[in-house]
Amino acid sequence: MVRAYAELLFILRKTGDLKRGLDLGQIALDAAVRTGQPGLKAEALLALGIIHNELGDYEKAKTCLKDAEELIEPENGLMQFKAHFLKDFLLSISGKYQDLKPNLTQALEIARNIGDHDWEGIVLNQLANHTNDLLLCRMYYEQALAAFEDAGDQPYQDTVLSNSVDNYEEAGLYQRAIEMTQHLISRQRATGDITNINFNLFRLCRLFLFVNELPKAKNYLDEGYALAQKTGATRLQLAFKF
Repeated sequence: MVRAYAELLFILRKTGDLKRGLDLGQIALDAAVRTGQPGLKAEALLALGIIHNELGDYEKAKTCLKDAEELIEPENGLMQFKAHFLKDFLLSISGKYQDLKPNLTQALEIARNIGDHDWEGIVLNQLANHTNDLLLCRMYYEQALAAFEDAGDQPYQDTVLSNSVDNYEEAGLYQRAIEMTQHLISRQRATGDITNINFNLFRLCRLFLFVNELPKAKNYLDEGYALAQKTGATRLQLAFKF
């Protein structure tokens, strides 16, 4: 049950059902503690930490990570990977940007060693997000897309395509960026990918401001903020307020 709930929390993070994720995460942690198995407790802690991070409760996320790291066995590659995954978010929030690439490089090596294409793609996508070198960024995105294609993971393929829209925005190709983002939102509505819908609503708000279409920007702002409030996504609520 603990492992099933822990995996479900990663799904709930994508669908935006964070409040339910918090409840299930605590249930999973309580159940793991009762088993007396350190590995299960670490798995539950990491999953719960991800939910705390999405809700903006970073101190609780840090505590989950710290407690989990003390329990993870050296040979458990998947748990080590998930620890690096959570750590990436917390390093970014803490402004420790110099530690991001070393942390993700270790995570990428683990993902490739255990042969998990999904996690490999996730790390490559994060590496792309953290680099200012446009050529390197594009290379990471292409590798991430290939990994997700190998894994047969359509939602995460959409995530990479969504993130790669930033390249068009940085090049000043705002109309192309708008068209791609609107197309992605249509696909994400069909799959129920609430988290990426919310990020893309924020992007459309920003893009329409750039092209001076204020009423459209305001519409996307209102829709995105309402969705962020509904799902309890604190980070996005702050972004929309800003």
